[in-house]
Amino acid sequence: MQAEENREKAILPDYEKEGGIQYLAGVFSNIDQLKNVGVTIPQTIVLYGPDASGKTDRIQQLISLLPSAQIENVFGLEVLKYIINRQDPKKLPTIKPLLEKINLHLTSIAEKSIESSCGVLVFHAMSTILPIIHKATFTNTDLFTELIKQKQQEFTQKGKHLIVFFEWGIRFDKATHTWLRTRFDKVIKVELPNNNQRILLLEKLTAQIQPPLAKEVKIRTIAGNLKDCNIIQMKKILNEAKILAILERSKTVTQEHMNKAINGFFNDGDTEKKNSEYGMHS
Repeated sequence: MQAEENREKAILPDYEKEGGIQYLAGVFSNIDQLKNVGVTIPQTIVLYGPDASGKTDRIQQLISLLPSAQIENVFGLEVLKYIINRQDPKKLPTIKPLLEKINLHLTSIAEKSIESSCGVLVFHAMSTILPIIHKATFTNTDLFTELIKQKQQEFTQKGKHLIVFFEWGIRFDKATHTWLRTRFDKVIKVELPNNNQRILLLEKLTAQIQPPLAKEVKIRTIAGNLKDCNIIQMKKILNEAKILAILERSKTVTQEHMNKAINGFFNDGDTEKKNSEYGMHS
């Protein structure tokens, strides 16, 4: 017994203290080893946070760690259209068409995963259907999660894994967060990029831009000036700087171009501290 406990500790690095994403990266990197020692793998995972904070990128990074994963993407708007088309317009939306749509995707990923060891279902922009599985409607939520759990059990009986990700671009209060944790295996808040993350993102985004970045441009300084910006906003600012350089027939994007783009972005009311309020879509 002691030997098995030591083996499990050796396999499981202390990722939890580094954050939920790193924890899951550790789990998914060792998924077969963990299964062999009887560890329960997180299978229903919620990522929530501001628009364009990198939820999709993180899910893609995690999926890349899974062995021979078969992936299917589901979009909230697509699900909502399905529900509307099968719903009496005079009545409030019910859970039944939602369950039908989810079951179609669960069946589809099961069929696709016959030759692979892992099926992955990703629900994007789930805020669009949140009212239908609202926290106050416990029966609806239980039906929703139980359907997924049932399919996951079928995968487990075949020695396979079914991992289901949910993206929610919406603010969760403490009560909602607790509610989610009782029904999903892992609930992770994805914040806007911090300064170090902004530096890395800017280095990546400017690595091959045309015109190229002038040597005088300091990425660290730009990152410091873009506090509270999301990834899409950072791309907008870089694009504006490129346009300014091209209009001036400059061979490079200079610090002046970057400063003008940043000042123009913040002064046109685009941000208005919107990042303090989560949007309705992931």
